[in-house]
Amino acid sequence: MESKANSTTTCPEEFLCPISLEIMEDPVVTATGITCERKRIEEWFFVKNKKTCPATSQELKNFDLTPNHLLKRIISSWRNKMSLEQEGEEKMPQPNVRVPRRYEVTHATLLGKARTTFNKRVLVPETNIGG
Repeated sequence: MESKANSTTTCPEEFLCPISLEIMEDPVVTATGITCERKRIEEWFFVKNKKTCPATSQELKNFDLTPNHLLKRIISSWRNKMSLEQEGEEKMPQPNVRVPRRYEVTHATLLGKARTTFNKRVLVPETNIGG
């Protein structure tokens, strides 16, 4: 899994699967709104035959998984940035990925981060008002 190669770099807690605590590659959203790595949540539901949300322990009746495309793009962008920063540099040992005390990600949190990222990239041309 590629996330293990990046596990020596500190990453945002929102990138970690609440089941495996590894950086997600294929994030999906459960019926409770929690985002998990697809392989891990499918194993949770269908191999271990658990009927609850791994983060909230709420009993589930709906086991549909919705791809979290926004988070996947944000993680991909972060990985690209990290690889560019490390390119040509001597790799020094870094602390392991921080394990969150409590893992809760809402769509509003992710949307807010996406807006922040988007707003930083928007260039507003100067205009000369009134003259």
